[in-house]
Amino acid sequence: MAKLIIGIDFSKEKMNFCCMDAQDMSVLMEGEVENSRQGCGEMTGRLRSLRNGLRSCDLLFCGENTGIYSIEVAECLTARKYFVWLENPLQLKLSSGIRRSKTDTLDARMIAEYAYRHQDKAERFSASSEGLKKLRELHLTRRKLKDCEIALKNFSGSLSKDSLPAVKALRKVMESIKEAIRTLEKEIREQLMHEPEFMENASLVLTVPGISWVTASAIILDTRNFTRFSTARQYANHTGCVPHEHDSGTSVHRKPRVSKASNRYVNSLLTQGANSLITHNPQTREYAQKKRKEGKPNGFIVNNIRNKIIHRLFAVIRNRKAFDWAYVNEYQTQQPCGKTKTHAA
Repeated sequence: MAKLIIGIDFSKEKMNFCCMDAQDMSVLMEGEVENSRQGCGEMTGRLRSLRNGLRSCDLLFCGENTGIYSIEVAECLTARKYFVWLENPLQLKLSSGIRRSKTDTLDARMIAEYAYRHQDKAERFSASSEGLKKLRELHLTRRKLKDCEIALKNFSGSLSKDSLPAVKALRKVMESIKEAIRTLEKEIREQLMHEPEFMENASLVLTVPGISWVTASAIILDTRNFTRFSTARQYANHTGCVPHEHDSGTSVHRKPRVSKASNRYVNSLLTQGANSLITHNPQTREYAQKKRKEGKPNGFIVNNIRNKIIHRLFAVIRNRKAFDWAYVNEYQTQQPCGKTKTHAA
């Protein structure tokens, strides 16, 4: 059981922390340090000076999972045997109640209060492997460059035909960005297919229709190489592919709909894969046409196909067998009364 609970609010250059007594929730120390390994050492030194005989297991650190801003400090604290808990920022925001003021100091105190009240839900942070770190850097860089390319392409459409020098300059920059993206995609493929950590899972994932190199790398990162989620439904819910009911009393009765509190980036990649299957895959196209005849909207059809992709992904990983359309067709014909299970691999 922790004796001190520390809430940390991360930002790009600094981090604010608030230390509370785990017994009575009293604030023992508040401060601000640099968001770096050096700042991490300074913070822990000041905290351990509060009481004599404190051990690493006596401190519980909780902070927002803000990606690159929180990873370095979390890894530093974990290496020093501290319990580090990175919580979803939306979970922290929704649990904080009505707040009329917002500062970094108040945010750190709010996080400490959250950790105090929900210690039973604490999940220990585990550092990513070197392979995952390298793959994340490649994938995120490729994603940022792709965003730049799209932004420049949209901007070029607003230029008049008389702005020839501006158009030439944009084309030159866009071509260099495209070349950099192609280079990064090649590096991502090399990483997936030659890194022992990813080789087997990547080769299985890429056999699933609708999964590209980019989607495969995004999902491997998001699932920590398929160790973060135990079932396909959990991951489908995480990516916003599971409809949720919305009923209350006798007046509120909405149709089930997917939640936007999800990984929208992976959701968009799965949507691209689903649309590609509808266009190019005969089995998927036949399924989509059947649902349209039943009066189902396009969003419903695309979401069903996204779910199929996710269930196939987890099935090939679970069974350690490549995806095979012949197996799907055989499995469906074996279902009683003509019923089929659309999530079969």
